[in-house]
Amino acid sequence: MPVEDGTFDYAVGIHVLQDLPYVDVVPALREVRRVLKPGGVLRRGLPDLGRAARAYVDGDRRYFYIDDGEVRSLGGKVRGERPEIAALDNRERESLFVEATR
Repeated sequence: MPVEDGTFDYAVGIHVLQDLPYVDVVPALREVRRVLKPGGVLRRGLPDLGRAARAYVDGDRRYFYIDDGEVRSLGGKVRGERPEIAALDNRERESLFVEATR
């Protein structure tokens, strides 16, 4: 980040870290540490996979922020499916689809 060392009292990231490529996680955390003041606080919010799994098993469509009109199934809410790609899924009943981006 284009700021001096020890600039911030707090750094907050909600549902961000899991979207970084794995190799970028440690460098990103180091950079945040660099810009925090001594005694500064880093707060991260990460998706709670346990809660998401329970909501999926319970059929709780309201748990997920993705609108029902954007996905074909409850599983689509879990994986954040893209309709144009999900249209290729032909074995939804027996599959768990996962997406990753390079």
